[in-house]
Amino acid sequence: DIRDMVATVEEILEAVRRVQCGESKAAVVRSSAVTRTTLFHYIKMVKEHGTIKKEKRGPKQVLPATIEDDIVEWIAAMQRRGWPVDRDTVINKAGHILSIQGGVPRSVTRGWYQKFRTRNPILSSRMAQLLSKGRNAVNKEGIISYFNSLIRACVGFECDASDVYNVDETSFKTKNQSKKVVAIRGSRSVWVEEKAEAYHLTIVMTAAANGELVPPAFILPGVTCETSVMDACPVDGALVTTAPKAFMNAAIFNTWLVSFGEWKLIARCASQFVEAIGSGQRQGNRGSLSGSESHFWIQDKQETRGLKTQFELLIKTQCEGEARIDDFEETEDVRKDNIKRKVQSIENSGALMQRMAMWNLDAQGD
Repeated sequence: DIRDMVATVEEILEAVRRVQCGESKAAVVRSSAVTRTTLFHYIKMVKEHGTIKKEKRGPKQVLPATIEDDIVEWIAAMQRRGWPVDRDTVINKAGHILSIQGGVPRSVTRGWYQKFRTRNPILSSRMAQLLSKGRNAVNKEGIISYFNSLIRACVGFECDASDVYNVDETSFKTKNQSKKVVAIRGSRSVWVEEKAEAYHLTIVMTAAANGELVPPAFILPGVTCETSVMDACPVDGALVTTAPKAFMNAAIFNTWLVSFGEWKLIARCASQFVEAIGSGQRQGNRGSLSGSESHFWIQDKQETRGLKTQFELLIKTQCEGEARIDDFEETEDVRKDNIKRKVQSIENSGALMQRMAMWNLDAQGD
């Protein structure tokens, strides 16, 4: 029997159209899959709203579709701001909205949440990536500015691949437990700031653009440590030091920079015209970095002052944001004399990092 079939939206529209054209309701019911009750219901709907909208069977949604759309937008906004929400937060938010809408305290269940996810397939369960505040502060403008500064420095100091070093510190710490959150499906930006850790170990690694590697430096938590901790280290020249929370700081970096300059002079078989006293003590393949300031003897003060002048010019032009290659041409005579003395004294050692180290040593030696 045709009346045992469930009427589709097209069949209902056709039945309503036939009634509007003057055909009797009884004739339409006998010759279509639309029942008498359904026909009367949709005829009334057309008169009141001007259109037909077939509603789903079963109970109605607890929250209107417009409010659920707002909840989806709220989830996306919280994700973009770095505060992704989880399932319980969504349920609590929906219950709060429902209580305000109804005027009485009400709540939604996990069953509503499952149906909410079904109605909004754009949402999915993801694992939020933990980002530190430092990593989260990196933006496109900062990266562009950094590379522009690197280009200016390479041109100004005439660096080649062996003079450009990439220094990075990597920490090993207790793993934070990531939590599942609700986010937009397919989005790659799902993160939450990690909490501060009480303990971690930091390793400082350095490599030149030509592939040359520098012995690593280890930063341990605490005040002091035995140099014997490096006995099992297979890398010659590796260094170790301590910090209250094993974080890199300015004092440790300056001391490491001096050790890096010493290593570079020795690695390139250059004449070491800078002698450090009390900065570090090497024993075989072990070394230590002191957190205190060191004292230095500078044999050629005039040369380091010339390097200092070039470095100050570079920093000044970078800070003003107007650095050009022409800025280095304005001091062409001074620059040529300084470069000539540099080449004669340390045999092809003209790296940017080495010159920065020499400038720091001159400032402390004075």
